[in-house]
Amino acid sequence: MKRLCRLLVLLALFAFAPHTYPWGENSEDPLRLDKNVFPVSQEVNLTVDADQDTYSGSVSMDIKVIERTNTFRFHAEDMKIESISLSGDSGLMEASHKIGPKGTVTLETGRSLSPGDYSLTIHFSNDFNRSALSLYKTETEGAAYTFTQFESEYARMAFPCWDDPEFKIPWQVILTVPEGHQAISNTPVLMEETKDGLRTVVFKKTPPMPAYLVALATGPLEALPVEGMSVPGKIYTIRERSSLANEMARVSGPILRELENYFDRPYPYEKLDQLAVPEFLFGAMENVGAIVYRDSIVLMEEGAITFDRRKRLAGIVAHEMAHMWFGNLVTTRWWNDIWLNESFASWMGYKITDRAFPDFKLSQTSVAYGQTAMKVDALPSTPTIRRQHLASDDPNKMFDSLSYNKGMAVLGMVEQWMGEENFRQGMIEYMETFAWGNAASGDLWSTLDGHTESDLTALMGSFIDQPGVPLVSAEILPDNRLRLAQKRLINFGLQMPGATLWRVPVVLRYWDGHKVRSEKYLLSQSSQTFDLPSEGKILWLHPNVEEKGYYRWQVQPDVLRKLAQNSAAILGLRERVGFIDNLSALFKAGNLRGQTYLKTLGLMANDPSPEVLQALSGAVGSLHLTFITEETEEAYRAYLRATLKPALERIGWQRKKGEAEAVSSLRATLIARLGGRGDDPEIKEYARSLAESYLEKPGSIDPSLAGAVLVAAAFHGDAKLFEQFSEKFESAESPSERSRYLEALGSFRTPAMVEKSLQYSLTADLRPHESTSIPQAISADPQFQPLVFNWMVDNFTTISKRAPSLYISRLPNLVNGRDLKQFEEAREFLSVPGRKTSLMEKNLIEVGDKVLHRARLQEKENASVHEFLLKSNAGGGEAGNATPQ
Repeated sequence: MKRLCRLLVLLALFAFAPHTYPWGENSEDPLRLDKNVFPVSQEVNLTVDADQDTYSGSVSMDIKVIERTNTFRFHAEDMKIESISLSGDSGLMEASHKIGPKGTVTLETGRSLSPGDYSLTIHFSNDFNRSALSLYKTETEGAAYTFTQFESEYARMAFPCWDDPEFKIPWQVILTVPEGHQAISNTPVLMEETKDGLRTVVFKKTPPMPAYLVALATGPLEALPVEGMSVPGKIYTIRERSSLANEMARVSGPILRELENYFDRPYPYEKLDQLAVPEFLFGAMENVGAIVYRDSIVLMEEGAITFDRRKRLAGIVAHEMAHMWFGNLVTTRWWNDIWLNESFASWMGYKITDRAFPDFKLSQTSVAYGQTAMKVDALPSTPTIRRQHLASDDPNKMFDSLSYNKGMAVLGMVEQWMGEENFRQGMIEYMETFAWGNAASGDLWSTLDGHTESDLTALMGSFIDQPGVPLVSAEILPDNRLRLAQKRLINFGLQMPGATLWRVPVVLRYWDGHKVRSEKYLLSQSSQTFDLPSEGKILWLHPNVEEKGYYRWQVQPDVLRKLAQNSAAILGLRERVGFIDNLSALFKAGNLRGQTYLKTLGLMANDPSPEVLQALSGAVGSLHLTFITEETEEAYRAYLRATLKPALERIGWQRKKGEAEAVSSLRATLIARLGGRGDDPEIKEYARSLAESYLEKPGSIDPSLAGAVLVAAAFHGDAKLFEQFSEKFESAESPSERSRYLEALGSFRTPAMVEKSLQYSLTADLRPHESTSIPQAISADPQFQPLVFNWMVDNFTTISKRAPSLYISRLPNLVNGRDLKQFEEAREFLSVPGRKTSLMEKNLIEVGDKVLHRARLQEKENASVHEFLLKSNAGGGEAGNATPQ
């Protein structure tokens, strides 16, 4: 009955009765488009020749007027409007237009429009975008292509439209291209005609979808058919690249099947094409029936496909395909809820990849992504994940670690609390109710509420509508009772905001000397006491089972030691990976002293799982950002060698027959870290030798080591090696090889070579998404941040011309270290009008918090950390004794 009621409400919503606006009103946002006049369907007819610099075309829209008016608005930005005609039952009507902020076009008619149906036709011409946004052109290897990236507000820069997500309508696309070019859009071809050297391709009308999901691609593209999917599909690449798409074709069918099984409904569109493009600012884009990916992610040479690249590929493909349901079939009503699209796709991507390809263990290691969001949430300036967004704002501010990773982690926490099948049934009902329409966060919460006894609306609101991450303290009381307390976790040295309370679903596991037990408690107050069923004294307790709760946790010191000393026996793989990051969070919050933190990390170094050792390597490798100076560099290098090299010796320097792929991945990580910053003489020579072999013949070394040895060799490399790498980068025959050498070019670390790398980034033929890769990589080393900052100041005009505005807004990250004076200089420089954007302002605030935190934490823990490093190198610390045997 509840499901039927929801369906009836939806049908009523779309009845278009007088005074009933299908998208609701928003009088508080003056730049948001009126809902009194809205599109019902749209045709886009373009003549596109990728070999030219301009294109032209027309759009025809069927529109509906609800109440009498003589003016309405739509979007058309940075194009030449040739003509506008508006007609209704009474024929053509006179109309004039003017263009306002963000491409908002106001059209005024000579006489009032009565309620009813009208046709709006606009002819226009435009230049192709050259920054990989909107309808853009790219030239590579002697050929030109056009592709699109319309999310979030770039469709309006390609053709006139209602460019907001709530306007979800059918689209008819017609493309006229040179006879030798392919034309691709969201739906299969309905008909085509060739005349006078031009092909006109008419595509089938789409189901309802917003403008940002329209996709176009033209040029001399190649296609590889994909087998094993429930609908037809091909992978499109530029010329002579389709042979690199076999791995992508292999994973696509199993992933789509698992998604259809989960949602208990077939894929909702007629085809599923995927495009690998050479210039793309983002990792991928979920266009209906025509998903676009950056080619370096999805194209791979046979015989050189590493485990990490296969795992990453499968996870991204699953994320984008999940969007076909969550984001496309059901679309967010407004950008303030875009986090729901991205969070669900991230959460579902890991779940589905695990089902289709369990060897990747993606759900086990994906805990790191949720904890990435917790790191951002530990800053006082962090906003809520669901926050106000005005039409005058930059929607790119909404796409951040919170929108992808926090929501993903919160959804996983709710699924654990509800039970997997209850959660799935709630998702299925949500899809049935809102299919082909729009929805908001509250629609999902209220649907899930019907599948659990918990008040999910209140629970989710406490995590989504307020900022921060809770720190849950679990204290075992003498009578085997449990005291749980919560407060907001804030990194040390930063001002604590006002008190915050969450409804925290705590799932814990403990041992009473007889058996391991598990319990669930809802922590809704600042402190609560609970009974723990037991038959004896509680000897240990882990307060975040599977690390699925979106909270940091703290236990008594003796309990923490027991968990670390016996982690492989007590904790699961995902829990041990999460344990390391949680430990780091406690240290950064000032709740652990430096020596205690490093000693406890050392206890994890004998873990048998490569995934845990990967996390450990990341933790010890990140110390340099806050603590390591020129005076302590050698002690730190010795600490890295003492902590990590025994693990490399245990697994071996070369791949063993039949070894797990995760072991091969760990080997690469350890060689890169020990051969680079670890400055291990043997590993440096080993990496240099393999790098030389790879330069001469790429297939001569283990492909899983290729990137690692190039990075390690570059760390100590000279001008000759730089020239070799740059030549290979410029002549790379595959996207992955190009990406590998670009990473290496950003890994040189002698002062002279750093300067050479920075200058190269200004003159090399870099694609838009590569434009800031080298300085961003170098700035990860505090020693070179002053050099990078001066380079940015001296060359800002050149940088701003070469890099997309989205990447310019990330320039504050170049001083994301521990030097407060340098950060203030950067903030002053970047805040000058003409340089600062709203997105840059957001990044400046976040980076400012991080720099202040590191500076204060260094003041507090510097002596403790350095003392530990010196003791461990003298044989008196934990690191050397706790490595794997």
